[in-house]
Amino acid sequence: MTRALIALLASIAVDRAASGMLFTCRYEVTAEGVLEKTVEITGAGPGRLETGFDPATQSLEVLEASAASPGGSRTDLPAWAVDTLAGSGGFPALVIALFPPGGGGILKLRIRDWSWNWSGRLWFVVTPPPGCDSSIVEVADGRGMRWEGPGWTAQSRGDDLLLRAGAGAGSLRASSYESWQEMYSDLTAAAGALLEAEQPLSVREAAIEASAGGADPPMLLARLRTLLCNSIGMIPPPPTMSAFAPLDPGAVLERRRATDMEAAVLFSAIAASAGIEAGLVLASNEPSRLPIPGEWNRVLVEAGAGGRRFLYEPHATLVPAAYIRDAERLRLLRPGDTDPVEYTPPPCDRCREQWTMTGPGEWTVEVETGGLYDGRIRRRLAGLGDREARGAVAAMLWRSGIVSIVDSCWTGDLYDLSEPACFGAEVTVPCSPSSRYRLLPAIAWDGGGDFARSWNLPEGASFDAELVEEDGIATDTLPNPPRRIFGIGP
Repeated sequence: MTRALIALLASIAVDRAASGMLFTCRYEVTAEGVLEKTVEITGAGPGRLETGFDPATQSLEVLEASAASPGGSRTDLPAWAVDTLAGSGGFPALVIALFPPGGGGILKLRIRDWSWNWSGRLWFVVTPPPGCDSSIVEVADGRGMRWEGPGWTAQSRGDDLLLRAGAGAGSLRASSYESWQEMYSDLTAAAGALLEAEQPLSVREAAIEASAGGADPPMLLARLRTLLCNSIGMIPPPPTMSAFAPLDPGAVLERRRATDMEAAVLFSAIAASAGIEAGLVLASNEPSRLPIPGEWNRVLVEAGAGGRRFLYEPHATLVPAAYIRDAERLRLLRPGDTDPVEYTPPPCDRCREQWTMTGPGEWTVEVETGGLYDGRIRRRLAGLGDREARGAVAAMLWRSGIVSIVDSCWTGDLYDLSEPACFGAEVTVPCSPSSRYRLLPAIAWDGGGDFARSWNLPEGASFDAELVEEDGIATDTLPNPPRRIFGIGP
C-alpha cells in the first residue's frame, strides 16, 4: 500500500470566557510499515492535557510542551509539569502535561507504533473530543477506503479522501480491508502459523493430562478448560495490534500468563494434540459494519469431534467450561464467513434454589446453577475459607432483605469447570417463638432463564396465594422475589 496520511483537525469549545482549543492529529504510515502519529493540542481552560500509549510497542517523543499567553507568546513548561504515569483506559502508560488553571497550553507529541505492519491495510477510528465544533480527516490515496460515522460527509480531492464533520458528530471508522475474510486471515495469520508448527513436549503432556481416564471429546475439552483456568493467569490483551501476535504455546505454558489470543492458541494446540479438531473464531459484541480489527480482539475456539462442535472461550475464568460470556448481540467471524454471523447461545442459564425448614427459624438451603448463575457462584465463593464463605452467603441473603446467621456452608469444587457450581448452607433467620408469621427466606438474583425456587414447609403452613403448592412444597419462578411471609399453626 502507498504511504497513507490521515490529518485530523478539531476545534473544541471550552469555557464561556476561553477562546477555544485546537486539536490536530496526523497519522502517517511509513515505508517500513510503522504507524506514526503526531498529536498537537492547543487551547485554554482545561489545565491538563494527556494521551495514552503502550511502551511495549510504541515510542513517545514530546516535541513541545508550553504555556500560551493571551497575546500569543509561549513559555516552555518546567520538567515537573510533563511526566509519564501509569496509564488508564486500557493503556499501560499515560503522558500528561499540567498548565496554569484557566490558561492556555500547547502539547505536541509524536507516537510511533510498530505493533503491526500498517502498510498492509490501513484502518482507524477517530472520536471527536467532547464539544468538538468541527473535524477534518484527510487520507492520502484513499480511493479504496470505506468509512462510516454519524455526522460525517466525504468528498474527493484528486486521489485523496476528505472527511468532514461538525458539532455533535459521532465516531468515524474507516478501513481499507476489502472483505471480512481478508481481515480474518490477517488477524489469525501469526496464530495459524503457530498451530501448524510442531508442538513442544509440554503441550503434548497437557493433552495427555486432559484426556486421562479415556474422556470423550466434550469431557476432555471441559477438563482442558479447567486445567488452563487453574494453571494459567489470564491477562487483558494489549491495546495495540500486538494482541494478534501471540507467543508460541510452549512459551505461554512456561510463562503461565496468556492474553485472549494466546489462551485460544494454547487451547487449540492441546486439543489438536489430543486428536480433536479446533479452529479460531473472532468475536465482537457490537462491531461496526466495516472490518475494523480493533473491534475483534475477543478470541473463541470452536472444537469437537464426530460432527459435534462447541464454542469455548479459553480466556474466561470461573465460568462453566462451554459458557460464552456476554453473548447478547455477539457476532462471530469464522474461516470462510463472508459476513459476521450472529451468535445464538443455547439455553443454559439455570438455577434451582431449595429451602427446607428444619426448626423454628432454622433452614437448610441448597443451590444448583448453570450458565450465568454458575459463574456468579464461582466468583463469589471460590477460594474463600469457611468464615468468609458464610459471610458471603449472609450478604446474599441481606441483599434479599433477610437478616440471617449462616451456621455452616459447603460448596462443590468451584474450580472444576466441567461440573455445575453448587453450594449449600444451614441458615438461622431470627424470629419470635410466639409469632405465627415469619419471613420466607430467598436469595435475590439478577438474571432470567430457567429459574425455580422451592420451600419445604411444615404441614398446615399458610403462604402467599401467588406461590404454587404441590405435595406440601411451595414454589415460585422469580429470580428477584418480593419479601414474603408464611404462617404456622392456627
